[in-house]
Amino acid sequence: MAKFLASLFCVAAISVSCKPIKKEEGAEAQVIYGRDERILIKGDYSNLHARYHKLVPAVGLSFFAQDVELKKPLCTYFHIGKGIIMAAGHCSIDESYDQQPERIFENRTMKSKVDVHFNFTPGGKTHVSRIKTILYARNTSKYDGLDYGFWEIENAPEAFIKVANQKSPPSGEPIFMISGGRTNSLMLTGNCKLRREKDANIFLANMFLHKCDTVRGSSGGPIFSESDLTLIGVHFSAGENDFEKPDYPGQIEDVRAQREGSNGAMFLDAILRDMPAKLRERILN
Repeated sequence: MAKFLASLFCVAAISVSCKPIKKEEGAEAQVIYGRDERILIKGDYSNLHARYHKLVPAVGLSFFAQDVELKKPLCTYFHIGKGIIMAAGHCSIDESYDQQPERIFENRTMKSKVDVHFNFTPGGKTHVSRIKTILYARNTSKYDGLDYGFWEIENAPEAFIKVANQKSPPSGEPIFMISGGRTNSLMLTGNCKLRREKDANIFLANMFLHKCDTVRGSSGGPIFSESDLTLIGVHFSAGENDFEKPDYPGQIEDVRAQREGSNGAMFLDAILRDMPAKLRERILN
């Protein structure tokens, strides 16, 4: 399967080189590991295997409403049904609130106008939904590996990604990710594997490492098991850079070397364990 996917990504990708490239700096920052294996999804999905088609319309990019030219995507969100979307907690962007890394929001009305453009693909039919409420958003990843959030939207799309309470997969599980960002298109990146650390502390127990290629704006992208397309996690950190800051607690110093050269994501089961019980019941039932 891995060999098939590698060949599929190199042949099918549009405007994407299969030559190794380095991480870029600045506003267009990317994290590419080895070959660039992103598929920039076409509006008719003609460069995407049919098994992935049903997932794409449930994934979108967010923009401030005043960004009428859609030049500055914020984060990747995905609809999980019932008008609820999910992403990384640090994607809880609202101009009216102070941006503090450990801020936890719950049942807060959005004061800024932020829209999610689902199925954001060249020539594709985009569905636009306005975020109206932060149901629960937590960004404490530097301490415990948790960086996730749930929002309520208006005009929800029909497509959604199912959230199920199941055991997290083992290390080595083939995975793929759908996200977007400065590519100005949703993209699928695969031919990557989930990696768990053997000596898991509270931090690492909540997260896993991966080398799916990302760009700025990929935060919040859903990560799936390649074998059965089930949702297993949410991407929140690109490379090791977020863990180099001097104000991080000492326990993270031990994690830094283990994480070097990998992206970070949260396990879905860790999110379901941690989130408020009433919201969990609302989503699962």
